[in-house]
Amino acid sequence: MADYPPPHHILRDLRLEVDLRGGGPRVRVPVVREMLGPDGSVRAGVLGVALDVFGGNLAVEAAAPDWALTAQLELHVLRPLTSGDICVTGRSLRAGRTNLVAEARVDGNADAVGEATPYAVGRLTFTRVPARGGEPPRERRGGLLYAFAEGAERLAAPFHVAIGLREIDASSGALELSLVPYVVNSVGALQGGVVVAALEASAECAGYALLGREVATTDASVHFLALGREGPLRTHASLLRREPEAALFTVALHDAGQADRLASVATVRVAALRGNRVT
Repeated sequence: MADYPPPHHILRDLRLEVDLRGGGPRVRVPVVREMLGPDGSVRAGVLGVALDVFGGNLAVEAAAPDWALTAQLELHVLRPLTSGDICVTGRSLRAGRTNLVAEARVDGNADAVGEATPYAVGRLTFTRVPARGGEPPRERRGGLLYAFAEGAERLAAPFHVAIGLREIDASSGALELSLVPYVVNSVGALQGGVVVAALEASAECAGYALLGREVATTDASVHFLALGREGPLRTHASLLRREPEAALFTVALHDAGQADRLASVATVRVAALRGNRVT
């Protein structure tokens, strides 16, 4: 898709920046009220978007001239991030002939990266795909700074509302999401970070129904199985384990427009809030 992201896109409204002028990509997202969850901290789904963009840029640099497709994303939230910036940095752990593995950390201030305990950590795996079928080879883009927002673009609604999540049945984590230009990736499928956000939201809906209290995601492991190309995309959460103040779910994302094809599956842990804090 040329000129990605297009006008009126989630990456623009998040005012996301990718800095490729150093030894590796840095992703920065300013924290605003609309991306905060019920505990007052940045939602795991927003962190998932930032991690996905970071990993994608790192993979492009490592795999060029080949392409790289996200196969797995793990996210572990360590402490609440409530203000300032989301700043994602990391490094490649492996760049093999068939796959690439990277680790990332989320800090809260671009000027103090790596100086304190991170707010979250992640690990991403990519499948290397040689350019074929007329696809152009990928080119390295080091030395550039990408600021996706133009003018006053920003989130105008809470994050889950902005990306279009609709609740069908909270107890089973059944949500629906239309595939519209606002949430697509560079090949017209559902953007990887939005996949994470949909799975996170599904687990949190099911967790709230189960525990009877607001919850927040603490850990997520997402496997990307197929591209969501048609939509609507639908989620479903199944309980794996209930804890006194938390729950572990397996969550599936299906593409209804492709005969309910399984697009992604995740294991997500949510924890109940006590006084607006994760217990």
